Amino acid sequence: MSSNQLLQEFNDNPFDQFTQWYRKSNLPGMAGWIFSLQRAIYNFLSRWAPELERISDNAFSLSTFGDRGPESRIVLLKSYDEKGFVFYTNYDSQKGRSMEGESRVHMLFYEPFPLRQIRISGVVEKTTREESEAYWSTRPKGSQISQAASHQSVEISDSDNIHQRVAELKVKYKNTPVPCPENWGGYRITPSRFEFWVGRASRLHDRIIYERQDNGGWKKFMIQP
Repeated sequence: MSSNQLLQEFNDNPFDQFTQWYRKSNLPGMAGWIFSLQRAIYNFLSRWAPELERISDNAFSLSTFGDRGPESRIVLLKSYDEKGFVFYTNYDSQKGRSMEGESRVHMLFYEPFPLRQIRISGVVEKTTREESEAYWSTRPKGSQISQAASHQSVEISDSDNIHQRVAELKVKYKNTPVPCPENWGGYRITPSRFEFWVGRASRLHDRIIYERQDNGGWKKFMIQP
């Protein structure tokens, strides 16, 4: 297949292309079977290892730049539309402090079956308080209490006992909703560039780029592997 033919297979709008890959609506037969088997194994093993329930299809690597230089961590995508990609965290965390100083960030989604990546560069800003509180209300109460009890990214001292704070908050909010902390909420990443990467044999990978233009549209092209 020529480069022009391959390029034509990709949507003109990068958000539409993202949805096609993210929702896994076009997984070929073997890849679809492997994906379903993997999810079934995780669900089965989570009976003995509950942390496996944290393995999520909406996970991505978020890279920021702060006082200690570049840093990456896995976070969860909660929603997206053509305005951007939304995730939630503690504003006082290391990544929150980094984004206060440098709003340019990078997202990376990775899939082993089939082998592909989505890289997204953009600028981040906080969501509205209304959006943050609306999402907070949908979280399990246990997650709300753990978040309210944690001073995220702060060094733990000998006298610090987060489990005690969790126990106290469970009693305090046993019959009432847990309020959304003021230092917790959402971020929205407005993208300026997408790269859709398809792994090929002998490293002859496909790399399709979308760059935002001054008129708000997108330029679509391919680059060398």
